[in-house]
Amino acid sequence: RPSQAQAIGAKDPRICRTLEHWLPLLDEPRVIFAVRNPLSVAHSLHRRDGLAVEYGLALWFVYNYEALRALQANNVRFCIVNYDKLMSYDVTEKDQMQEFLGLQGIDTSLLERKLQHQRFETSDVHQDALIEGLVARFWEMLTGDWPDYRAFSGAYKSVCGLYQPFSDLADQAN
Repeated sequence: RPSQAQAIGAKDPRICRTLEHWLPLLDEPRVIFAVRNPLSVAHSLHRRDGLAVEYGLALWFVYNYEALRALQANNVRFCIVNYDKLMSYDVTEKDQMQEFLGLQGIDTSLLERKLQHQRFETSDVHQDALIEGLVARFWEMLTGDWPDYRAFSGAYKSVCGLYQPFSDLADQAN
């Protein structure tokens, strides 16, 4: 880790699965939690990897649940931003990040919209027949005023029990 760095960042959805192990290694971490529309994620995984959309929705739920649980269980300061709004250069998302991090002039030119092949709107989450109530409610909670993972603990264990390789996670869940 560079000693002069004001901030470092990493963008990889898989960090959600290991976040609880990274957090103790960081001094006073502040996390920007970019949340992407579950339909965008599921359809992107379907297009790229051939995964069933339903499985992609389960992945989205598990990854986001685990990240939120790790942040809240470790009392980490975090700020949730809407990835789709950020990719459309929404000034409010950029301003929210800058204020939270205490930084000015965050360069969003690195965001390449052309790499965003699957894009759904927030309203689509409620109109798509593939979305069960669970994913829609979790999306609403994440994009609401103050998310709390604990209300979804039972659902997390159920989803882990239905989809491999998540079944082992349900046994380890708090």
